Amino acid sequence: VARIARALGDSKVNILALLGTAQGTMGTIELVAEDAKKAKKALDEAGISYQETAAEQHELPNKAGALGQYLGSLEKKGVNLGSIHATAAKGGKKAVVVYTLEAARKSATATA
Repeated sequence: VARIARALGDSKVNILALLGTAQGTMGTIELVAEDAKKAKKALDEAGISYQETAAEQHELPNKAGALGQYLGSLEKKGVNLGSIHATAAKGGKKAVVVYTLEAARKSATATA
C-alpha cells in the first residue's frame, strides 16, 4: 500500500478513497484517484499492476439511516454491488459512499 501511495503521491495524484483487504499473504487495494489518467501513468511507471474498474461515488447526509435508505433505492433498481466502502468524519455533515457494480454475468449459448 505504501508503494502505491508513494507512486501516486510522487506524481501528484490525489487519492479520494481507498480500501485495502488482506487474505493470508494476498491482498487487494481499491482506490479512487482524482485523475485516473495520471494515476494509470504513475502506476505503469512504477511497474505496479492494476485493473481499472468503473466506480460510483455519492455524498450522503452523515446521519443514521442515510446509507440504508440509499442502498435500498439501489436494491429496488436491481443493482448488485461488486464492492462498497463508505466513510464520514466524526461530526462532519457529509458521508461518502463508493461502490462498484457486480461484473456482468457471462452466459454461454450452445448451438446444435
